[in-house]
Amino acid sequence: MTEEYTPVLVVGGMVSGLSTAAFLAHHKVPCIVAERRAATSRHPRIRGVSARTMEVFGQIGLEPAIREIDDSATEGSRVILAESLAGREIKDLVPPHNQTFEGVSPTVEAMCDQDLLEPVLLERAQAMGADVRYGTRLLWFEQDADGVRALLRSVDTGEERTVRASYLVACDGTHSPVRERLGIGRDGPGIFGHRYSVLFEADLSGAVRGRSIKICLIERFPGGGLLPRHSGRWQLTVPRNSHEGPDDFPAGRVVKLIREATGLPRLDPVIVSAEPWQVGALVAERFQDGRVFLVGDAAHIMPSTGGFGGNLCVLVATLGTQDFPDLDGAILLLEDVDEPPYKVDRMLTQLRRAGVLDGRPGAGQVLS
Repeated sequence: MTEEYTPVLVVGGMVSGLSTAAFLAHHKVPCIVAERRAATSRHPRIRGVSARTMEVFGQIGLEPAIREIDDSATEGSRVILAESLAGREIKDLVPPHNQTFEGVSPTVEAMCDQDLLEPVLLERAQAMGADVRYGTRLLWFEQDADGVRALLRSVDTGEERTVRASYLVACDGTHSPVRERLGIGRDGPGIFGHRYSVLFEADLSGAVRGRSIKICLIERFPGGGLLPRHSGRWQLTVPRNSHEGPDDFPAGRVVKLIREATGLPRLDPVIVSAEPWQVGALVAERFQDGRVFLVGDAAHIMPSTGGFGGNLCVLVATLGTQDFPDLDGAILLLEDVDEPPYKVDRMLTQLRRAGVLDGRPGAGQVLS
């Protein structure tokens, strides 16, 4: 069996994996990226690259390319709750704001979807020398004091080859087989809910009625709603049962859900892609095991809503990451609504054990 060597083997080639490869290549560190999918993402997933991330991407020459796919100019400003997109508005959930990073950062955030961002990261990583291999699955790995040996298999041909690497970086998602094999547990509030996301094409201009919609939450779909995406596409997110998967959402059911959410009973949408996902806040017990490192969702997950808010579960979920706020000299005020006291106690205990509450000039909490 063929064996090859690389300084770093990156498992997973989505945003975290491609970013890791690009930064390694920028520092002249060769790497192989093994991604089981055949190509970059078709589903939009994340939307938005924060100012801090743009600062870091700018260091490796990525900002101009990301600005080309930035559609901030068309980004809506209103987050609303409604009976349906075409139906009665119930209330505005987030008031519009005009906050900027002027004087704080040399750049600003970019609004772009993941299916546009990944090709930009891929092109930059490959241009700097990263070896990105789609359709390649990690079967197993073992490590010793000097490095990692991994077995890779081509999804198309079944060909197997062994890779010897000095380090392995696991960017293989929230369910991370690498993390599971290492026996690294996760701590935090846990999984809050299960969702099904559908990307579709349809002319919804009549239902929008000229409004500047950022998110339209639908009353009959708790935790779900409609989001405008690039190129005139829309994303519908609906709640699902934990046991439900893609087979439980045939085309007929999906079209019915879209019609209910839009309030357009005769709409004929074109389904582009769909996938299930989970809402949760969990952090790995450790981010390193010998020669193996956890990155991205393999290391921590947080809710997609309120990611920069002040609630306690998100604060706990960002422990040990660059997303955790600088609390030096700060008075820490935490607010939680309808949270059982035992969960609050557990999360505060986690913050205390991590040293977050040490040296705080003041702390308070409001429960309601």
